[in-house]
Amino acid sequence: MKTIPFVISMAMLCSAGVAAVIQADYQEDLDLPGLTSLGPRVEQSLDVTLPSASPQLSGTDVISNPSNWKNSLNVSFNPTTDILSLTGDGDNDYQIITVTLSNLVFNVGGQVVTGITPISIGNAVDQISGDVNPAITTTPFFTANSFGVTYSSDYLTYRFDEFNIQAETDTFQVTLGAASVPEPGTLALTAFAAALLLWRRRRSRASVSHT
Repeated sequence: MKTIPFVISMAMLCSAGVAAVIQADYQEDLDLPGLTSLGPRVEQSLDVTLPSASPQLSGTDVISNPSNWKNSLNVSFNPTTDILSLTGDGDNDYQIITVTLSNLVFNVGGQVVTGITPISIGNAVDQISGDVNPAITTTPFFTANSFGVTYSSDYLTYRFDEFNIQAETDTFQVTLGAASVPEPGTLALTAFAAALLLWRRRRSRASVSHT
C-alpha cells in the first residue's frame, strides 16, 4: 500500500532535478545607427519569473525611445522546452536588433547556458530592394548566465539598408548543462602545486631567519 506514495515522491524529486530557467532579465535594443546617433529604442523587463504568460517582453515595455520609433519584436521564452521565440509585431524597420535574456536564475545549482542554435527563421524584407530573406546576419550568442540574438544589416556599406521582420516567428533552441568541474587528477595536481609553493615559501623564510 506504500508503493504508490513512494513512486509519486520519486517522480517529484526527479522532476525537481530537471534544470530550468526560473527567472531572467529581458532587454531588446532596436537601432538605426546608419541614420541617427540618438540611440536605440530600448525595451526592458526585469526579474521576470518563469514560466509566465507570453510574450514576456513587448512594445509596452519601452524604457527609452529618443527617436520615437514604432514597433518591435515580441519576446517569449519557454522554460519547459528552452525555446526562445521572437515575433514581429508589425512594420519594424531597423538596422540592428539585439534581444538579450540575462542574469538567469536556475532551479538547480551549478547550471549554465551551453548553447543557442536557430530552429526556424522567418521572413525578413529588405527595405531598399524589397527582397525577402535578404543578407541579414542573424547571430545567436550566450554566456554562462545569459543568451540572446542579434540581427544586423549591412548599414556600414549601405547607409539606408534597413530590414523589416514581419509578423513571422523566429525560434531558437537554448541548451543548458552543468558547469564544468575539474577532473580529480587536475584537482590533485593543483593541490600539490599549492603545497609545494607553500613549502618553498616557508623554507625561504626559515633560511632568512637563520642568516
